[in-house]
Amino acid sequence: MIPALKRADFESFARSLAEFNRNAGEPFHLDQGGPYASPAVAELIDELMKWNVRGVGQSSWGPTVFAFAPNEPEAEQLAARLRMRFPNLADLCVTAADNQGVRVLS
Repeated sequence: MIPALKRADFESFARSLAEFNRNAGEPFHLDQGGPYASPAVAELIDELMKWNVRGVGQSSWGPTVFAFAPNEPEAEQLAARLRMRFPNLADLCVTAADNQGVRVLS
């Protein structure tokens, strides 16, 4: 994952992040019924993967799901498609990555 990130290789980074995320959830399989926090999270992630969305996973123990897109127009298209397919999502936002780290303003 890190070498892909350093090369700015979106496809490899996103693919390896999704794989890492799924593998990180596997130890909790018995407690939560799979690698993800709930059946609803698993359904959303499975649907995104069927759509060939890259970099899909859950944040920590969920229920937040994330997906990466290579650019803003593709991210907005994905968000629109998700809103149509899952109209009851609690919240859905498109945001850019921030590689600046924490800034403290006073």
